[in-house]
Amino acid sequence: MKRVPGRNGGTLNHLEKGDVIATGKPKGTKNRATILKQFLGLKILVKNPSTGEEEKRTFEEIIELAILKKAGSGDINAYKEIKDTLYGKLTEKTEHSGGIKTDITSIKIIRTNGGAPGS
Repeated sequence: MKRVPGRNGGTLNHLEKGDVIATGKPKGTKNRATILKQFLGLKILVKNPSTGEEEKRTFEEIIELAILKKAGSGDINAYKEIKDTLYGKLTEKTEHSGGIKTDITSIKIIRTNGGAPGS
């Protein structure tokens, strides 16, 4: 990179052949989803609420149990999340009633490529 004087007293950086401007993430940087998957797979020692014994569970399992607990206590959003996960999200279908009327006979060509109108 070559530094040259600018018009207003500053300096400008001119790229020379072969110079590369580094943009974006550095090579080898992990995607956010990859990092989250690694953390969700970590095993943590927790107390099982039904047996009272300590067990190793993944962080993902702990979160899923928490959502189940919230749904069981009446949280509608937690219940919807469980339903969407198990059965897929419901999509709204939009129906169009009535026809689309087109009257092609009323189209008039005003001008063709350089020709006179109506010819």
